[in-house]
Formats: sequence, structure tokens, C-alpha cells
Amino acid sequence: MNKQCVRWLSGLVPLVFAGSLAAAPFEPLFRVVSPKGPCQARIPGATSFAPVQKGKAYPYGTAIRCGEKASAVLVLSTEDALQLEAGTAVELAAHPDDPSRKILRLQSGQVRTRLSSGIPEEALVIETPVAGCRALAGTVKLRLAAKADGFELTVQTEPSSTARIVGPQFIVPVLKNGFGIRILTARDNSLTRLENLLGDYDILINKGTEEHAPEMVDGVPNEDLLAVKTSTRAAVKIWRAHAPVGGRLIVSVLAIDSSGKSRETFAFAVGQPSIASRAVFEEAEEAAATNAPAPAAGAVTPAAEAPAAAVPAAPEAGTVNDLF
Repeated sequence: MNKQCVRWLSGLVPLVFAGSLAAAPFEPLFRVVSPKGPCQARIPGATSFAPVQKGKAYPYGTAIRCGEKASAVLVLSTEDALQLEAGTAVELAAHPDDPSRKILRLQSGQVRTRLSSGIPEEALVIETPVAGCRALAGTVKLRLAAKADGFELTVQTEPSSTARIVGPQFIVPVLKNGFGIRILTARDNSLTRLENLLGDYDILINKGTEEHAPEMVDGVPNEDLLAVKTSTRAAVKIWRAHAPVGGRLIVSVLAIDSSGKSRETFAFAVGQPSIASRAVFEEAEEAAATNAPAPAAGAVTPAAEAPAAAVPAAPEAGTVNDLF
């Protein structure tokens, strides 16, 4: 951990707030401390940004942005804080249904959490255009960057830290202890690529309609979640297209191992109970299957035809190829 990070973490201890809520994990207002460089805030109801005031308490719903070579720390309680790096723009809001829960909307840049392990899993959710992070504990770094055709989100945990990542048709149930992931998504959400940066963990493919589907239902594994095991440098690609008849969302998935070889591919219609097609590549077939592109939109076939139907066809040129 670098010296700057140590300084801002150690600076949290003496911060004490008045009028805390006993039942809430965070204080009713958050403070901006240690602002460096051009940092600005826009409070709810205001039409423009103004320079942040060191140590000032701000209401939830305030937007904060840090300019070039700037940084700031948002203190939620005596034990919980968020560090914003240069070029970062966020909005910190209260959940509309439960004001004790907070939402950090990361619009660009980098955020590093410092959260106690005893807070509820839904106490703080970090939302991005790519995915949401919840069940946060310890130090987790998130970086969001805009690309020509989409967004790139990187999530990196430090030792004794955890995060759960939920996005369209995918869930990373536990990212912990130094593990990391990079997620690239097209602006139209037609393609997502998840890259394992470090660690061994599952990526759950969600074929149901409930975005935050539980892993267990009545004591048995949720049938809507398909587990894909990944290790460092492995990847999972997800293609999405609407069926030409009926408009149902069709999803195709390709799992690639750490050596770049295709391991499994399957397709399904969101909300349908069964997988439409599936193929597992055997060892002898790996070389031919490497980097196989996506199934053609709407090419969902009966399960009996899975081996042939699951061989993907290339995406149309000029869509998201440059990004991935």
C-alpha cells in the first residue's frame, strides 16, 4: 500500500460526527476531507458546481468531481470512507426506498473503498454503466473508463476485502483477497467480455429475469444460474440480440480458458427454463475452437441439436469489434 493511501486511511480515526443514526451504518451527512487540486461539488437543487470546502458535511444526492491531479476522500462514518482519484466524477445518493442505504454512481474515474466488515451487504452499492458492486468490505478499487464503443470497468480487491458484482446476465458472487476482473461492455449492451485478472472464481450466467437472483432457492442451487469456472487470464463473452419474431432477448455465451482456448458455449432465451443449445469442447477439439465468435442472432435451436447449433457465427463488422 502506498504512503498516500496509508495517510488517508489513518486520517479517518479522529473524525467524529454529531447526531448519528443508531440504526444506520453511515452518518446522515457525508464529509469531504483531504481535497487536493480542483475538486467541485453540486448539492441537490443546485444548477452548477462549486469548489468543495474541506471538512464540510454534504447531503446525499450531491455530485462530486475531481479534476486533473486532484483527489478527495468522502467520509461516510468514523470507519467508512471512499477515496476519489483524479478525473473522477460521482454522485453519492440515498436509496429512494431506504435512506439508510447509499448509492455511489460512478460516472468516470477511480474510486477506492475503505469499508468496515460489519456493515450490511446492501449498505453501499456502487453503480456503473457496466455493472453494480455490492456486499463491499475492506479495500476495493474500481476504475471506469469510456471507450470508443463502450465502457471498461476494472474491479480489484485487496487482501481481506470482498465484493459481489452484478450485471446484465452475469454475477460474480465473490471477488476477494486480491482477485480482480475487467469487464468491457458495448454501449448498446450487445456484447460483454469478462476477463479474470487474478484468482480462481466462478462467473454465474443468469438466464432468468431476476437480475439479483439468489444462488440458492429453498436450499437447492438456483436453476437460472449457470456456473462457469474461471482462473487467471480466462474470459467469458456474452452476446445479446432480440429474436426477429416476438423480440425475446437471446443470449449466447462463450467461455475461454486461460490459454485462449474455447471450453464451452451455450445459448438461451432469457426467462425460458431450459438452455436452447450447449456444447462442451473436448481436448482434441480445442485448437479448432479457439476464439470462436458468437452464435448468430436468433440462432436458438432445440437441445438435441446442441453440438452443431452452438458453434457461433461472427458478429457483424463495424459494431463492437474494435472494442474487443
